Amino acid sequence: MSPQRSCLVFLDFDGVLRRKDAAPRCFEKPLLDLFESAVRRIPGAEIVITSSWRDVAGLKELRRLFSPDVAQGIVGVTPFVPGGRYREILAYRSRAAAEGRPWVVVDDDPVSYPSGIPLILVDPATGFTEKDADRLVEMAANSRLYAPEPT
Repeated sequence: MSPQRSCLVFLDFDGVLRRKDAAPRCFEKPLLDLFESAVRRIPGAEIVITSSWRDVAGLKELRRLFSPDVAQGIVGVTPFVPGGRYREILAYRSRAAAEGRPWVVVDDDPVSYPSGIPLILVDPATGFTEKDADRLVEMAANSRLYAPEPT
């Protein structure tokens, strides 16, 4: 039996760790705490930032927004490619030779994503909730390999 491969968590910030009506460029602590708690329950989880915040902050700065133990699990950011976040995720998975790894997306905007992918669609009015946290842990634990063709 092969060892379980860690799950990649592709994470957006706005609408997830900061509600749509909250102060800009600032996480809301209760939302961050819920997300970090969920990630800690996923053995070997690795986080890849998909947020537009990567436009203005480097990986080192983005890691500082998280608790040290969670920050250690942030392995990168998606590249900028035409066609939206889903294509950026595909590009990251290809460049990181991670096509065969389980993955989950946490985002508040469904527009970029085709149906059938492992997407936790967060309500931007509430941000990341306990229900989202439980779903993230469950999806990571029971993840199939998702690799739909780009649209």
